Amino acid sequence: MIPPASKKTTHFSCLLCRQERSGATISPVMRDADAPVVQCSTCKLVQIGSIPSALELDTFYDQGKQAGNIGVSVDIDNLWTRQKDDTLRRVNRAATLIPKGSRVLDIGSGYGFFLREMKKKGYKIDGIEVSDLSRAISAKVAKVAVHDIDIATASAGEIAKLGTFKLITMFHCLEHIPDPISFLKRVRTLLTKGGKLLIEVPNIDDAMLDLSDPYRSFYWQFAHCSYFNAKTLSITLRKAGFKHVVASHTQRYGIENMMAWIVAGKPQLGSPSYSTSTTGLKGLEEWYKKDRIKSGKADTLLTVARV
Repeated sequence: MIPPASKKTTHFSCLLCRQERSGATISPVMRDADAPVVQCSTCKLVQIGSIPSALELDTFYDQGKQAGNIGVSVDIDNLWTRQKDDTLRRVNRAATLIPKGSRVLDIGSGYGFFLREMKKKGYKIDGIEVSDLSRAISAKVAKVAVHDIDIATASAGEIAKLGTFKLITMFHCLEHIPDPISFLKRVRTLLTKGGKLLIEVPNIDDAMLDLSDPYRSFYWQFAHCSYFNAKTLSITLRKAGFKHVVASHTQRYGIENMMAWIVAGKPQLGSPSYSTSTTGLKGLEEWYKKDRIKSGKADTLLTVARV
């Protein structure tokens, strides 16, 4: 559920309505910036009240600050340990959408683990990554092309040089984009006829936002321009020209992470938090994840759309 708003009303440029709107302040600050989080009273999109500049975002990503902000060591073995579960889940999902041998583009390809695993499965995959640090790590992880191109600002000719793809993936990328509709319109030009877009973003209907004040305070961050639920993401995709939009949910973080927030008021960062290693909790965790997914209050939203 979207967290309760204050009575304070503010005016801002809504990224979904694409015009000036008024709305409630969801949070007056973020964990790493003194800027408000607001909700449009018209379309209900939750977003940063003042969108960071392109220069501010470039600096943030180039220096690897997002990982640093949550205390993650930028070490390949450590990163793979943390990202293995997510990566393999995403590879399995992508494999249901296209045949082997298809061209795939992963936008916001990060450290390259998804690229490497998709290549192992027989897909022809490229990446796009604007972070200098992430591209440097990716070059060691995956021996595939990773393009240093900003889809948001590149010319039509530069984008066209990439060719076309049967599937484009964006995992925890769209929420970082200052103008998601314009960005997705450009992405759409890279898909073949009948091509598919697979998007994964945090789910603003996440039940943890109701259960833990520390979690709610930690949730808002400088790098996230928008916060979507199934409805607002569907509207965004359709405004960008996509069709046949189908949403689903997954629960990435397990019951031990939930307990850490409720009991200790902090995330379970010392080890991967996706599943429990405690035998007695495994049945409870399976129920917990299924319940979150069934209710639509899981921490993660997945959406598949077609051109």
